[in-house]
Amino acid sequence: PRQQAQVLRWKRRGVKMHVVVYDLLPLLHPEWFNSKTVGNFKRWIKWLAVYADSAICISETVKLELHAWLNTHLGMLPTTLPASTIVLGADIDASLPSSGLPADSEFLLERLRSTPSVLMVGTLEPRKGYDQALAAFEQLWQQGNRSLLVIVGRPGWKTQALQEKLRRHPQAGQSLFWLEDVTDEYLAQLYVACGGVLVASRAEGFGLPLIEAARYDKPVFARDLPVFHEIGLPGVTFFKGESPACLAAAIPVWLQKILQEKGTNQFQGQHVFTWRTAAMQLLSSLGLPAEPNRQTDAGHSQTLAQGAAA
Repeated sequence: PRQQAQVLRWKRRGVKMHVVVYDLLPLLHPEWFNSKTVGNFKRWIKWLAVYADSAICISETVKLELHAWLNTHLGMLPTTLPASTIVLGADIDASLPSSGLPADSEFLLERLRSTPSVLMVGTLEPRKGYDQALAAFEQLWQQGNRSLLVIVGRPGWKTQALQEKLRRHPQAGQSLFWLEDVTDEYLAQLYVACGGVLVASRAEGFGLPLIEAARYDKPVFARDLPVFHEIGLPGVTFFKGESPACLAAAIPVWLQKILQEKGTNQFQGQHVFTWRTAAMQLLSSLGLPAEPNRQTDAGHSQTLAQGAAA
């Protein structure tokens, strides 16, 4: 919206505007976000409704939510704004991965390899379910269970009390580890070393940790969300409810199942989406060749670059 004049100049020149939509969470759950974020998002979605030639969503769930919101709040039929979907990739090494390991990395990695351990990945924000997960593990630790909980994620918004609790927790550095900023190299090794991945998000546009876990053949314990079912991966166990007690009761059962199935292929050779897959689907959504000729399709490349910048 701030670049309105530029957008209009582009459109007068025939430039098409295709907008990637990751989720509608600030509209659907404003209580999870700062008020400024919610206001900015509303302005952006209204701009999309007026000026975008299409929306490119990262899941069918997001596409349905987008059309439903536009219809309810702006009276737009699903046919008014064309929408397509693309997947997200999980091959970190095929992007531009950051590298480097902290001095104490081997200590934690060895703990993960030798102890029942759960990895959670994502920014510390209200919807990620870290509060429920921590409360569940606290109950397990009080019962004498020594399973490890490792959280990888930068500090986010509206979670200051949780952040402080993690830093000062009696189990910090023993059974609880919060890694605020790790390299891609370290994250990959954490995926390999952990017992399984917990995804407690209360809402997502896609759910990248599920795909990343599948790439490393790690079992997943995920909240029962439609978008997680849409991904369609085997090797995923679902849980319901907000009760820490129910989660605390389910986690040991899941961890025991992991031990019993250790050495088996959790994802049964399931193809894991890559960023190349995402790029090909993006080109297809734009009506461009999946393998553009770099010498003769310079115009296509320029159009793609302009659309991405928009």
